[in-house]
Amino acid sequence: MQVNRVFIGLGSNLENPTQQIKQAIIEISALPNIELKQASNLYQSCAIGPKQPDYINAVIALETTLSPIELLDALQRIEQKHYRKREIKWGPRTLDCDILLYGQKHIQSQRLTVPHPEMKNRDFVMIPLSEIDKDLVFPDNSPIKQYLKKFDRSQIQIQKQQPVGVFKDMAVVDSLTQSAQRSVFAKQDERNQVWRKLAQLKENSKNQEILDYFESNPKRAEDFSLQVGDLYLDYSKNFIDEDIRNALVDLAKSYDVPGAISQLLSGYPVNTTEQRSALHSALRVDAKAKASIQVGDKDIVPEVLEERQKLKTFVDKLHAREWVGATDKPITDIVNFGIGGSDLGPKMVVESLQPYCSKNINIHFVANIDPVNFDNVVEKLNPETTLFALSSKSFSTQETLSNATLAQKWLERHLHSKTFPQHFIAITANPARAIAWGIAKEKILSFWPWVGGRFSIWSSIGFSVAVALGGDNFDSFLQGANEMDRHFAEAPLEQNMPVIMALIGIWYRNICNAPTHAICPYSYLLRSFPAYIQQLDMESNGKSAQPNGDATQVQTAPIIWGGEGTNAQHAFFQLLHQGHHLVPLDFILAKKSSSAHKSAHQQLMVNCLAQAKALMEGDQCRDKNQPGFEKMPGNKPSNILLLDEISPKALGQLIALYEHKVFVQGVIWQINSFDQPGVELGKKLASTLTDILQNKKNVQSLDGSTEKLLKNIL
Repeated sequence: MQVNRVFIGLGSNLENPTQQIKQAIIEISALPNIELKQASNLYQSCAIGPKQPDYINAVIALETTLSPIELLDALQRIEQKHYRKREIKWGPRTLDCDILLYGQKHIQSQRLTVPHPEMKNRDFVMIPLSEIDKDLVFPDNSPIKQYLKKFDRSQIQIQKQQPVGVFKDMAVVDSLTQSAQRSVFAKQDERNQVWRKLAQLKENSKNQEILDYFESNPKRAEDFSLQVGDLYLDYSKNFIDEDIRNALVDLAKSYDVPGAISQLLSGYPVNTTEQRSALHSALRVDAKAKASIQVGDKDIVPEVLEERQKLKTFVDKLHAREWVGATDKPITDIVNFGIGGSDLGPKMVVESLQPYCSKNINIHFVANIDPVNFDNVVEKLNPETTLFALSSKSFSTQETLSNATLAQKWLERHLHSKTFPQHFIAITANPARAIAWGIAKEKILSFWPWVGGRFSIWSSIGFSVAVALGGDNFDSFLQGANEMDRHFAEAPLEQNMPVIMALIGIWYRNICNAPTHAICPYSYLLRSFPAYIQQLDMESNGKSAQPNGDATQVQTAPIIWGGEGTNAQHAFFQLLHQGHHLVPLDFILAKKSSSAHKSAHQQLMVNCLAQAKALMEGDQCRDKNQPGFEKMPGNKPSNILLLDEISPKALGQLIALYEHKVFVQGVIWQINSFDQPGVELGKKLASTLTDILQNKKNVQSLDGSTEKLLKNIL
């Protein structure tokens, strides 16, 4: 694969371009298959062209496997975002495949000019390094100029590049691209060496049993456990010894996981396909910490805290019984309309923290577009005292708006009115669309495009959670997650709980070829937690393509499934004990219970520990005369996550732990954990079929199976 060393000159005619230039550098370096090698300090001017001076504020050097056309396309999108609206010029012209985006007017050689078909009124050029002296001048203190001095131009061999798109017959500098190849491939070779080492360690330990590790290390339970806040992780019952753990940490280092963690938490646009930050961690920032997080040229923390305060104002008004419906009766029931992250998260948290929930206001959830879901929820509600919360990031979600229409009709039928603004609020990143739908501006809670749906429970999407828990408990929920964020940012990799859980998952998925991962909370309160993590993990990392479209080099997300104990013991634990499948398992257990029945809770805890022990040991002490079909081989791995109790703070820590685990795995698998193109495709096809149902399109345009099924429906 061709690797090119590219220089990009960035210019701006703003009086103070520093922040704009820095943001452009961040977004360029976040592009897929690009490694930023050097960025010059901002300086004032640089002459471009033999007689036509212009200004560059910074020069960056990078290495990339993108073709020139791919790189030009990517730069065009960034240029349009930051510059085109202000008529600011910046862009490429090159030194061997490098792109300094100034147009033809700066270059006299028509022989080198190559129009880009997707750009209007702009031309781009490729200039061999051998011609650099007569066509490009840098200031004496420019890092790029110092770089170029290292090359003896008389020794440079000009070779023909393979035609790429419209870039035909372009000369490239072989010595420079080979140097770039060595740098990029050295990093890939380092990663490959670690993968090979892990595979060899797996081969070396194929006859080992988990119990052998305990025999060789009496302190194993202590050495393979971590405590963070209210969470204790025992990962000693895994096929992992110290050598394997060290190699897994080396794997994380080879993919620069520490750098990725820093980028995630600082607002870097890690959501590369949508060119956005993924700052769910900013939503739980400590209000007293005086934190500052930049997105573009704006500190977002004041906005986050302002919106959090607005949320609390809504909550306080409801609890004070000051929020009244159309007939002046106080609101007693809230129905949350949402799907995916707008439903699974709030519903799971309200269920899990039921002992902390207010008895004054009842919370209900409707997600499915199936009208039976709506009917079952509202049949026992009083329209005069019911508030509907429409939770949709885009405010175009089909399921949410369909259910909202059902709610309108339900209210019209019972309240004998067509206007009832007191009975609807919107929670969205698109307030304009909510207002157009009919929601009063003052009844809108907002969040931001950089909040992903499955990570949005910490935002205003958590309105139903805040109402159920009250403001103080909701703050504790955010505080718990913030504590995990700080641990994630500060702890070394080998002591970092999310990183360790991620690496254990990598070990089983990619080295041991385990296709699934089970989650079993031994808690009725946490019964919806496996489904919540299923969405978080599988929607984030269930991908076979990297952001640039290349296939991933290894398998990615396992199938996440599970159930609550002890019910699960009587459902699928038979397979875990005797089946052929390797199924790594997370047990989740709380030391304390909200129930007064302490002896029953002890039995619950004993069952959890017994299952983990049985999976690891099997029936090694069984009667020799026992029939073979009853044999339990054991040697089945598991983690145990022990909480002090299921409190708002502990649950916040637990959710953030899994969020960060998923992110680290995405970094190593080199995928974007923050988009969901598969979900979007389904939405588009559903829209097409809706048009057909409404006679807007011809049914003959479909495949035979779908056509026949639709005809049966019609």
